[in-house]
Amino acid sequence: MPVSVVALSAATGVLVVAVAYLAGHLGHAGESWANRMYWFGQLLILTPVAARLLSRRALVASETVTLVVVLTVAEYLVKVCYSPAAFTYADELMHWRTTTDLMQTGTLFTPNNLLPISPYYPGLEEVTSALASVTGFSVFTSGLIVAGAAHLLFVCVLFVLFRYVSGSHRVAGVALLLYSRSFSRSIRCSSTRRSPCHSSGSPCSLSTGSPHPRLPAAWDGSRSGRCQLSPPW
Repeated sequence: MPVSVVALSAATGVLVVAVAYLAGHLGHAGESWANRMYWFGQLLILTPVAARLLSRRALVASETVTLVVVLTVAEYLVKVCYSPAAFTYADELMHWRTTTDLMQTGTLFTPNNLLPISPYYPGLEEVTSALASVTGFSVFTSGLIVAGAAHLLFVCVLFVLFRYVSGSHRVAGVALLLYSRSFSRSIRCSSTRRSPCHSSGSPCSLSTGSPHPRLPAAWDGSRSGRCQLSPPW
């Protein structure tokens, strides 16, 4: 199977997963067809890559690297599709606070009561704020770019490490195939704990404008029973 076909299959899988997420936001999270659509999309992403890495056909190092990059980018886009309009994970909001403080004050080490250790190791926040300042992008958009680039760089470093230890680029590719599954599983597990909407089984709705600049996510206890996640910018 050519690498181009693998990439096309992965792109199609991301699209299918995005539709499954949309179904969940529209109130169909409990429907079996929505769940099947999600897993079908994951199969479209994973199966061609796994088949190419595990096949007996000759595989050059450049093809292995391309397969790893395609898989990494596809799984990261799956994460982005889960919440494409705003930060919603608890750790994202904590680092958003540090980044916002850095941009507003222009100084490092501003206390962050949500994550006290964050201001003392502001590497990602510094890069994100610099990108936002230079390009005019929002903190959210800049954060997605920086986090995606950092994740891809980390995967490439792991590939070099596994190849050095095993002496085989195919073994390194298979190792990162397994790593990608643990990464996507950690996203699904953390998503079930991110807000009261998921504990109650209610769908989330994204709204613009935050009632308070320090409270980007607020639980709405009205009759709708929905969790109002408001972008903080």
